[in-house]
This record gives sequence, C-alpha cells and structure tokens, in this order.
Amino acid sequence: MIEGCRDLINRYNARRLRIICLIASLLLVIFSLFPLLIEKKTLKFIIYLTVAAFELGIYGYTRYIQRKELKRGPIAVGFLLFFSCIMTFAFYIGVIVRPESQAVNFMVFFICAQLFFIIDPLWNMVLNVVVVIIFSSLTFRIKPLVFWQFDMENAAIASVGGMIFSWQMSHLVIKEMISVRRLETERNHFEAESIRDDLTGLNNRRGFLHEVDFYINACQHVHQTVCVIMMDVDHFKFYNDYYGHPKGDQVLKAIGGVLSRLMAEEKVFAARVGGEEFIT
Repeated sequence: MIEGCRDLINRYNARRLRIICLIASLLLVIFSLFPLLIEKKTLKFIIYLTVAAFELGIYGYTRYIQRKELKRGPIAVGFLLFFSCIMTFAFYIGVIVRPESQAVNFMVFFICAQLFFIIDPLWNMVLNVVVVIIFSSLTFRIKPLVFWQFDMENAAIASVGGMIFSWQMSHLVIKEMISVRRLETERNHFEAESIRDDLTGLNNRRGFLHEVDFYINACQHVHQTVCVIMMDVDHFKFYNDYYGHPKGDQVLKAIGGVLSRLMAEEKVFAARVGGEEFIT
C-alpha cells in the first residue's frame, strides 16, 4: 500500500521542499541585514546572501521537476542539496562564527531538516551518521575540548531525536495518505457503480445525462453536430410476460452486448435509459 502512495509521497516532499527553500531564502535575506548594518561584517553578509541564492536555486529546481513526471531520484537530489546547504550553514553558524559557544543552531537545524520530509529510515540514519562525523571532526579541530564535548552531546541528541521524530511524522503522514487513497478509491468505485446498469453493463440514465453534457460541449467546441439514436424493443412487455423475466433479461443482456461491442469498435456512447429503452 505504501508503494501505491509513492506518487503522493513524491508530491508531498516536492511541495515541502519548494516551500521550505522559498521561506529559507527569504529569511536569510532578511537576517543578512544584521551583519551588514549592525555588525558591519561584509563577509558574513555575503555568505548569508550566497546561501539564500543557493536555496532559491533549489526552489527553481524543484519547480522545474514538478512540471515533469515526479520521480524519487530528482526529488532525492533536491533534498540532498537542501540538506547539504542547511547543514553547511549550520556548521558555519555553530562552529566558525561562534567557536567559544555551543552550537545550538546546528541542533535546531539538524532536527528541523528531518521533520519536514518523508525520509526512509535507513537513508535517514546514513545521513545522520555522516553529518555527526563531519560535525564532530570540525568542532574537534576548531573548538576547545569542553565545547566539543557539549557539541557532541547536542549532536547525539539531535541525531537520535531527529530520527525518532522523523519516523513518527513520516508514519503519521503516510497513514493519512493511505486513508485518503482508500477513501478516494472507494468513492471512485461507488461513483462508477452509480452510473452503470447492472444487467447490461452499459451506462444507466444517470451516466447518460452525465456523458451527454460532455459530448455536447465537445462538439460545440469543434463546431460539430451530435447524433442521438433512441431504440426501443418492440413487444418486449409481451415477450417478458409470456416467457418470464429471466428470458427478458437475456434479451436485454444480448442487446447490451451488441451495444458494448459497438462502443468498443466505433468509439460511440451507449446507455440503457429505461426498461427496454436504449440510446446511443
């Protein structure tokens, strides 16, 4: 059932990726004003704008793949680009900018980056291991030992917490998707059954009224006429009363079979609109 929701998962991740990249780029542009106007640090301002531009690039990439057939591979590439970008920025804020303090920003970014998407648990664990190893090596080289220990504790908490929260959120979202898909399937089934005649397999009167509007609008659009043929089985009531209803049903089924073949061969529409009345 999860594989049946793969398209919904892809669309969910693509939509989230597009929204988050747009929000992140706007926030980075706004926050870049502080190092420019208050701290007077041009390099920090340029780094903020560079990350914002990169996020906008991922946003454009996501919009591009959304116009095509959504597949898991391109969406995974977009997510990895976003994840790498946001983690690099978290490394910069938590390690380079503040080497004498704990990297709380890294912990927040690390958890949030996992919560917004549906990620396979195995790949999420691999990402966590890679990020923690890179982060620990950077902090060990740059920060004093006491802050490195604090950062390692924070990284471990963020890694474990992020995986747990991500799994829980993904489970809830997929469960909701499965429920919505099941309801949609049942609704489509009931809708199809409501316009089908059980005896002949043709459309019933409701189905005819639904389709006739479509054909009329289509023909008006291309300036063509609509031809409607009404058929009635002569002396059917006498035949049905004399031979019995089962024989009468066989006659109606035979007529329905002929019209069904006509629909398949000639691409026309046919329906049973009354007891022994047909229309095509």
